[in-house]
Amino acid sequence: MKHVSNEKGATVVVAVATLLVLSLMGTVVVSLMGVEKYSPLHESQTLQAQWIAEAGVQRALTYMSRENGNCTAITGGSWTNITLGRGTFSVLGTRYITPSSAAVLTGSITAASTTITVGSTTGYAPRGRMTIDSEFIDYTGTTATQFTGAKRGVDGTTAAAHNLWAAVSQYQCTVRSTGTVTGGFGAATRVEEAVVQ
Repeated sequence: MKHVSNEKGATVVVAVATLLVLSLMGTVVVSLMGVEKYSPLHESQTLQAQWIAEAGVQRALTYMSRENGNCTAITGGSWTNITLGRGTFSVLGTRYITPSSAAVLTGSITAASTTITVGSTTGYAPRGRMTIDSEFIDYTGTTATQFTGAKRGVDGTTAAAHNLWAAVSQYQCTVRSTGTVTGGFGAATRVEEAVVQ
């Protein structure tokens, strides 16, 4: 008799454990279904934010073509929180002109150099295009004294060697547009940039 009641107690423990495991599995399944529904909606919002940001860039480029490249007017007022569809965009134009203390090469470079060392990169765009002698060079980043990721001889110019103390000049506008779409699943934000020479 005692042996039978122990078996009933063990059965109850197994039944309770099974119910707990099934309950946990059910919670996980319901949670995954919610994430599955959320993911495509958020992805849609993100794609809309990207296209809205791109529209902001296009608006700025059109403005610049009509205003002879006026980059400095692309800020504040009529460029902030512009409604488009289900979202908004804000655009900022930043002009980079060779600083008064223009950088010069602190060592000669070959036609294949992809890192260009200068006295200082202060006042230059964080990425964009520079000119050394008659060569246009695109670059992807800067440190305090280097332009990195240099792509040589762009826009039909020829990659060439340049001597110590050659001047590094720049004249460009960087247009940065931030698109935002707010919906039931929070805000989706995307940023698009264009560099104009």
